[in-house]
Amino acid sequence: MANSLSSLARDRVTTTVGAAYVLLGATNASLGAVSDELRRSLGLSAAVTGLHGAMFGWFLLACGLASAPLRRAAEPARLVRAGIVAVGAGLMVLAAGHHAAVTLGGAALIGAGGAVLVLGVPEVIGAHHGGTASAAAFTWINALSQLGSVAAPLAMAVALRHGTAWRWLLAALGALGGGAALVRAVRTRLPGSPTGDAAAGSAPATSLAGLLRRLRHDGSTRRRWLVVVLGVAVEFATLFWAAAALQRLGGTSASTGAVAVGLFAAGMVVGRLAGPRVVTAVADTTVLRASFAAAAAGALLLRLGPGVTLRLAGVALCGLGIALVYPVAFSRLYAGGAPERQVSALGALASGLAITVAPPVLGALADGFGLGPALLVVPAFALAGLVATA
Repeated sequence: MANSLSSLARDRVTTTVGAAYVLLGATNASLGAVSDELRRSLGLSAAVTGLHGAMFGWFLLACGLASAPLRRAAEPARLVRAGIVAVGAGLMVLAAGHHAAVTLGGAALIGAGGAVLVLGVPEVIGAHHGGTASAAAFTWINALSQLGSVAAPLAMAVALRHGTAWRWLLAALGALGGGAALVRAVRTRLPGSPTGDAAAGSAPATSLAGLLRRLRHDGSTRRRWLVVVLGVAVEFATLFWAAAALQRLGGTSASTGAVAVGLFAAGMVVGRLAGPRVVTAVADTTVLRASFAAAAAGALLLRLGPGVTLRLAGVALCGLGIALVYPVAFSRLYAGGAPERQVSALGALASGLAITVAPPVLGALADGFGLGPALLVVPAFALAGLVATA
């Protein structure tokens, strides 16, 4: 079993699920990079545009609430493979869509696949590494996913200069990227928790009633869960709306807006590559407080500027700040004493709630009050996370 930081890059199981996360990271960043172009070309409101990003959250909520029957039906390895297929197919559907119903359908496939990956990958990592090594491994594969999040919007920045080339690039990501990740996942033996009767025994703990009961009666778990919610809200609100912010507030081109998404992801890459060393040297609460403070400062720079350079610096700082919140906060949930399956469901529930609410609510506020005032919810989320960290 791989348990050393230096062996992560050579471990086949870790890099295989990491490839699935690269696909997911590239997909989410690509949606953010083309969000304003999608809005413009289809004549959508900001709220409807935000629904494309929220689909991932809706399915995360569904997976969190239905985690027990999902696990009875399929072991983690099958969840990972099914998630890859759905994300790849969703990208191709969205790329071909010229009506909101079609593009939302593609986003729904992406959301379903991404949610299944978020449910299955942590169990594979936990079963393969175990103990404290799983936190470092999970941080490392999240860093891998951010590499896709950097490369994809930079490629989109080039494609956006050439008419509808961005649609072909989305389709290629689904067909080629999804196909490569699927082939590797099929050829690799992925571990996981037992299914069948063993999984059935965890159903009460991972039902909606069981999750709500845990959150209502366990104050420590509730606070740790809220930190996950707020961290994911900052991450996805920025990821989905950074390009639009640069274009509408900074007066840049669609291509430069896509670069902003890449800079946000680049900041996250730096943070998460440093993550394994940081989390072993610094207390969790200190990491989280510093992360939320930096994210709030970066989000304010993105909103206020002035000028394009400061806005780009702000989005990069926000990415660097928020990078470690999800992996550290999620590992704290695991350390809180709840059963492993319940923690996985709570994580899906937290992420789903945040992603469901943040992009479309910000879009609705932008429709009503303008994008500038709406963007202030991002530093507000970060400051709330700073307060919630205990």
